[in-house]
Amino acid sequence: MAKITQNLERKAQASTTYVDISEHSAPVDLARIFERVVVINLPRRADRLERFRQRLNGNWPFAQPQRFEAIDGSTVPMPATWDKGAGAWGCQLSHRAVLDAAIADRISSLLVLEDDAYPVNDLATQAQRLFLRVPSDWDGIMLGAQHLLPPQVIQPGVVRCQISNRSHAYAVRGPLDRKSVV
Repeated sequence: MAKITQNLERKAQASTTYVDISEHSAPVDLARIFERVVVINLPRRADRLERFRQRLNGNWPFAQPQRFEAIDGSTVPMPATWDKGAGAWGCQLSHRAVLDAAIADRISSLLVLEDDAYPVNDLATQAQRLFLRVPSDWDGIMLGAQHLLPPQVIQPGVVRCQISNRSHAYAVRGPLDRKSVV
């Protein structure tokens, strides 16, 4: 099944201090906000992973993403009621696997990216601004979405999604369990 291909040792995670951004009003070290940062990538698409890494070069304020092996939807059975195609099925299974791994490893803050995500040019500045503006009790943040209903404006630069699509870049935080992330 899917796995993180770089070694994530429990000792290293336990000795790292992560920033609780809800307690800060001054700039914080964005590299320490998330316990885990992953990029989902199919094994046969090393080209996409390389392009993704090039896009981050010099414009990435968070911890370096670790490759999470995507599930190829064309190699696993799909439910008879699934009508969105094998790629979408594999994508959904891959995201579930990322979240399941985070739950199993007791990760409390996670940034998930797909290998086709494009960071904005001034990502560090925009991320700093965003993370200082989100409500302190946030448990999920979509860093881009296709809004099917107009979002609710919380404050300038921060909206609450009503119904949104896309999973190319999002963050989750809090005590994760299977019930809360499915």
